[in-house]
Amino acid sequence: MQSGQSSDGLSSVQISADDSASLSVRLRNCRTVRPFDSVRLAVETERESGIGLVPVVSNEQLLGVFRSTDLPVINSQTELNDLLMEPVDRHLTGPAFVIPAEYTSNQAISALITRQLPAAPVIDSDNNWLGIAVLSDLLSPDVWNMRPHRVGGMATPFGVYLTDGRLRAGASDWALVITGMLLSLTLTFSTYIVQELAIVTQHQSGVPLMSLLNMSVSGKQDGLKILAISLQIIIPLLFLLILRAMPLTGFHAAEHMTVHAIEMGEPLDKRIVSRMPRIHPRCGTNLMAAGAIFLSVSQALSVLAARAIDSGSGAILAAMVTFVAWRPFGAFLQQYFTTKPPTDRQLQSGIAAGQELLDRFNQAPPGRPDLPLRIWRMGILQVVVGASLMMPLAWLVLR
Repeated sequence: MQSGQSSDGLSSVQISADDSASLSVRLRNCRTVRPFDSVRLAVETERESGIGLVPVVSNEQLLGVFRSTDLPVINSQTELNDLLMEPVDRHLTGPAFVIPAEYTSNQAISALITRQLPAAPVIDSDNNWLGIAVLSDLLSPDVWNMRPHRVGGMATPFGVYLTDGRLRAGASDWALVITGMLLSLTLTFSTYIVQELAIVTQHQSGVPLMSLLNMSVSGKQDGLKILAISLQIIIPLLFLLILRAMPLTGFHAAEHMTVHAIEMGEPLDKRIVSRMPRIHPRCGTNLMAAGAIFLSVSQALSVLAARAIDSGSGAILAAMVTFVAWRPFGAFLQQYFTTKPPTDRQLQSGIAAGQELLDRFNQAPPGRPDLPLRIWRMGILQVVVGASLMMPLAWLVLR
C-alpha cells in the first residue's frame, strides 16, 4: 500500500491490483437509531461509539446519519431540554460519503483519507445498512480479532458444521442430512427396545404396558397414569444415553468450544479452544429441554392435581416452570448427555471449521443474507430431510 496525491491535493492510498482483502474483516457493527428515536438517545449513542456520527436506520435501510455538530445553536437550558426530546428525523442529514459493500479494505482506507473522514457507513446495492467503516479500525494491524458477531453450528458424524448465517464452513449438507438420519434411527431403536421390553413384561405380568406406552394418559386411573408417564419418559432417556455413547456428542462439544472461542475473540489455538466450555446458551438442546419440561409438568399436573387445578391453569403453571427451568435443565442435558469431552481429532475438526469460516469471512464482501438463505444455513432443514427419509423404516419397525 503506497501513499500518493489525489487530484484535489489530498493524500490518498494507492490500491494494488491484487489487493483482495475484504472490508468485512474491519466492519464495525455499531449501534443505530431509528428516525422516531429521541435526539437524546442519538447523542448518547454518538458518545458511546466515539465515531462522530450515528447511522439512522429503518427496516434495515440507511436513511441518513445524525451528528451532534449539525444541531442548531441553543440559547438556554429550556431550549436544550426541548431539543433533546425531538425526534431524530428532524435533524437527519445525508452521510458525507457511503462505502459500497464491494470495496476492499484498502479501497475504503483510500476513500476515507481522500475525503478526510474518520468513518463512513457501508451499504449494499439495495441501500441495506451493513455496518460502519472506521478509519482507525481499517489501519489497525490487529486483524485476527475481527470476526463474525454470532456463529451457529451443528455436529455431524463427519465433523463440525459452522455458519454465521451467510457463510458456511466445515461439514457438507449431505453430512447434515445423514445426521438427521442417524438421530431418527437412534430414536427408532430406543423406541423399539422399550416396546420389546414392554411386550415381554406385559406377557409376564398381565399389565397392559403397550396400551399405556402408545396412548394418552387422559381418562386413565391415577396409578395407570403415573405408570404411563414413566414408560413414556424411558424412551427419550434411552435415546440420550445412546446418544452420549456416540462420537456425535464429541463433535457437538467441539462445535460449542470453537464457537465460544470465536465469539470471545480468542485465537483458534488448540490450547485455548480446549479450555472453552462445552455448554452453549444457544444450543438446540435448550429447546428440547423446554419442550420436555412443559410436557412433563403438564402430564404430572394432570395426574397429581386433576381435582385442584383446571387444564388452563395447569398450562400456565407449566409455562411458568418452563420459563424458569429450561436453561438450567438444558445446560444439564448438554453437560451429561448431548456433549462429552472431545477427542483431539474431534476438537481439530471444530478448529478447522472455525478457521475456514473466519477465512471466508475475511475474504467475502460485507452483506446481509436474505431470510431463505439464513434458514438454509442453519442446517435444520437438512437434518429434518434426513430424519424424514428414515420415517418409512421407523414405521415398518414400530408398527
